[in-house]
Amino acid sequence: RTPLSSLGASIELLLDQAPVLSPAEMEELLTSLYLGTVGLQTLVDNLLESASIESGRFRVSPRPSDLGNIIGEAVKTMEPLLNKYDQRLVVEVPIAIPLVYADIRRNVQVLVNLLSNANKYSPANEEITVTAEEIEGWVRVVVSDHGPGIPPEYRERLFTRFMRPGHLSDDAKAGAGLGLSVVKAIVEAQGGHVGVEDNPDGGARFWFTIKLVDEE
Repeated sequence: RTPLSSLGASIELLLDQAPVLSPAEMEELLTSLYLGTVGLQTLVDNLLESASIESGRFRVSPRPSDLGNIIGEAVKTMEPLLNKYDQRLVVEVPIAIPLVYADIRRNVQVLVNLLSNANKYSPANEEITVTAEEIEGWVRVVVSDHGPGIPPEYRERLFTRFMRPGHLSDDAKAGAGLGLSVVKAIVEAQGGHVGVEDNPDGGARFWFTIKLVDEE
């Protein structure tokens, strides 16, 4: 079943059964509907961005932005999905971090894609962490998970379209394979870099950099 047909089925069920559902059942159905909407929106966003990248029409519009608000928006979008799988989200961002030069909507998309990736491959009841630190005029944002990790032979091509690690490709939650290529395009269009490394506690750490606003 496609994401669109699943979403349509949830809406139809909500309309048909709303009068007889208990509050708990209504909440569960609304949560399912929300998660379906988020999944579909993420897929559509990645498809549109991928198409614009391929056609050479991809552009970003960076401006001075609050990184905390960008992270907060992405967390707000993804938290219900993480809660569904009992995954704990920890955000560690300095309170006084300066403004960054970023396309707000697209950087939310970057974090949603990375958090979605962590959700797909992390076990239930595990911790997913978002951290940020200043490094010589840049901010390095890291999303860490405790999944199976990324084999070294896949890392060089991991951020290309339709690329998924071989041992993960059969997972039912694997997705369309566009998210990481879109992450790379957005980050590099703003002058930043993106990469993946081993999480010392097991799993993977996906990171990207955003330029700090020049305070001169």
